[in-house]
Amino acid sequence: YIGLARQQELRITHIIETHTHADHVSGATRLAARTGATVLIHRAAQISYPHQDVEDGEEILVGTVRLVVLHTPGHSLDSISLLVQDMSEATSLPRLLSGDTLFVGEVGRPDLHGTEADELAALLHMSLYERLLHLDDQIEVYPAHLAGSLCGRRIAPAPSTTIGQERATNPMLAFTGREAFVQSVIADLPPRPPNVAQIVHLNRTQAPLIRPKVARSSLEEVVAMLSTHAVTVIDGRDFEIFAQGHIQGAINVPISYGQFGVMVAWLMPPDAPLLLIASDEEDLADAVDSLMVVGMTNPLSALANEPDAWKASGLTMVETPLIQATELASLLEAEVIGTLVDVREIGEMEKGTIEGAVNLSYRTLQESSTLPLLTEPVVVFCNSGNRSGVAASVLERQGISVLNVRGGTTAWSEVGLPLVQPSLVS
Repeated sequence: YIGLARQQELRITHIIETHTHADHVSGATRLAARTGATVLIHRAAQISYPHQDVEDGEEILVGTVRLVVLHTPGHSLDSISLLVQDMSEATSLPRLLSGDTLFVGEVGRPDLHGTEADELAALLHMSLYERLLHLDDQIEVYPAHLAGSLCGRRIAPAPSTTIGQERATNPMLAFTGREAFVQSVIADLPPRPPNVAQIVHLNRTQAPLIRPKVARSSLEEVVAMLSTHAVTVIDGRDFEIFAQGHIQGAINVPISYGQFGVMVAWLMPPDAPLLLIASDEEDLADAVDSLMVVGMTNPLSALANEPDAWKASGLTMVETPLIQATELASLLEAEVIGTLVDVREIGEMEKGTIEGAVNLSYRTLQESSTLPLLTEPVVVFCNSGNRSGVAASVLERQGISVLNVRGGTTAWSEVGLPLVQPSLVS
């Protein structure tokens, strides 16, 4: 933001929060500290850092642009949307920044902020049906999340929509009564984002303003820490490089996949000491920033990316077998593999999976006591090899023999092999 403002010869004076976030630590207070800007947030937000309250109907002027605050509670009590209009274009319609209230093809989930979900769902119904759906059908809508966010169930990938498009196609806007809407919106919710309570706490107080320090560990220190199980190794190299050789017991969370912090948060508590391995200094900085975004305040250390030195120091090195989709097809035909596991989310699996697979999200594999009986060698796959690489490393830590399918369902389909609808998901 600072770079964009500098390019346009602008100064950042205000930062508008659409709500108190539960899926990530907001950068608002860090941006405010660097720029001197004032954070604006609805008065219902329970926050303690310096800010300015905004109210429903309040107008904010930025040059010729007018922003009108619409209080649209439901995802959270303090949720707002913003009608944005360039007053120099007298005949133009405003555009709607809908925050986490209305998405493309979906609406915000009401269960992340502590209040009873059905109460927030009733408020969400009011915000949608009595406020946003009263807007002109031609108004363009720009939500805060795209597909993949845990703030909604089945968000479409398109970056924008219109009120009319959502009125015609969004299934959550087709209800004739509030109670039916409430029951639908609280049903079949995706998993809550990891570390929710810590994230909300940081967003209500003040998130750390600087990147945490990372201790640089020598090989001798690492050998000592691992011998006493004082640290967990999180190896952020790409899954194919990790598979060629890694420290025994390391968990592979590829930094380049773009979900490093979220994935680590699913697997580790926020106070567990972590030893990070990255391909280079830039990746290491990205990894630390990604952990900050999800409120992970773990003690951090780092080990240089020098596999030959690791081996020479006496650290046990292991490999993870990678197989091609065609190899998996041959192994299935020969009936020489054990449990075939689709480690994607259930909604992804339902769109098509490899016949015979059971569903165990990579998020759920860390606790061995809750795993079903798995027959070795276990074969894991996702749609690329990244999440299944995470899964493979977690299972390896538990002493389970595992193979990872390079390219997953994407590679499977590309060689003409069929995906099927799961008849039974375990």
